[in-house]
Amino acid sequence: MNFESFEDLVGEKNFDEIKIIGKDVRYMGEPSHFAAMVRKGDQAELCILMQKKDRPEPDRSQRFSRLTREQRNRDFMKDFMSFGPDLRKLQTDDICLEFLQSTGTNELQVMDLDSMMYLMRLHAAGWHLPKEHPFYKKDWAQMQMLRCQFACPCGQLPKLGDDGIKITWGSYLIRHLIEKPVRLTIEHSGQDAEPKQDREQVRISFTIRDGNRTKQKAICHIYRVTLTDPRKEQDERFADPDYRRRMLEYMSPEEYEEMRRDLDARMDEMCPRGMYYPVVEYECTQDLQLKFYTKEYLDAQPKHTGQMVTMMAKVSSERQTGPHGMRLKCDVIQEPVTSAVTELEAELFEVYENIPEREEVLAYI
Repeated sequence: MNFESFEDLVGEKNFDEIKIIGKDVRYMGEPSHFAAMVRKGDQAELCILMQKKDRPEPDRSQRFSRLTREQRNRDFMKDFMSFGPDLRKLQTDDICLEFLQSTGTNELQVMDLDSMMYLMRLHAAGWHLPKEHPFYKKDWAQMQMLRCQFACPCGQLPKLGDDGIKITWGSYLIRHLIEKPVRLTIEHSGQDAEPKQDREQVRISFTIRDGNRTKQKAICHIYRVTLTDPRKEQDERFADPDYRRRMLEYMSPEEYEEMRRDLDARMDEMCPRGMYYPVVEYECTQDLQLKFYTKEYLDAQPKHTGQMVTMMAKVSSERQTGPHGMRLKCDVIQEPVTSAVTELEAELFEVYENIPEREEVLAYI
């Protein structure tokens, strides 16, 4: 730290406008305090104080067990987090602000000069937490400060009423762990390509809690499991002159060839020539995207290759709906197998629920 940095920090906190809110709301389901809105130039910011979520640490024996046992892909994948919704808009009677980004701190700290000076500016402008407020005596290590930034081209902060703030949440995915074993029979070329009701391979029932925390029962009907050759698809794409022409609008011929060599090298490691990816075709009574993995992969130890290519596939049938009248979907199991494989021991490991964009009025408590 030096005085040049200090001057920059002070300048950043010389806001053109500050409007104190000082109201409590439930933000993303958590008790929160909307302290104030500030504006500097054509950018506005909403300051939110929240209590950190408690994450109990496992006891020493659990930690020791976790360190000593062999970690599997299954264990690592269970730790993956699905992210909540993003803000899109903040709207009042007179102005609609477009969301830009959020910045925040995992915990407030006295040594965090940026957060300290920010709160001092709000305090000098009239913001105070009441002594009876549940956050008033909370240790700062248990608190978070979130700053939501918005484009403010009109050059003034909106008029904040007494009823709350209307916001628009963007769409997002909720991840649900299922972990249901399933034996899949691979259908090879020459067999009937059209799914029929009496050709249902497997029916899997499971329950999720939707975005409103309501239990929902779902049934997955699996009809076909086929093999796709990702190398063939990649070769055909690079052999297409139209694809090359489109790509050369954004890169040089040398960069194009380098991209091709890079993708070939990745595929050599992930799915060598002569190997295939299984594709599971299914219907589901809920609007969910299902994700399958082989049991062998889930029980194996992770290989940190740094290589990743995401494969997507379309339903091979011309029919868009299945025998139960629901949209046919498919999932690519991105683990290579030979053409001789006829069965797979797999799991419906997880499903993803799409939550559409929605509006919400954050009423003051």
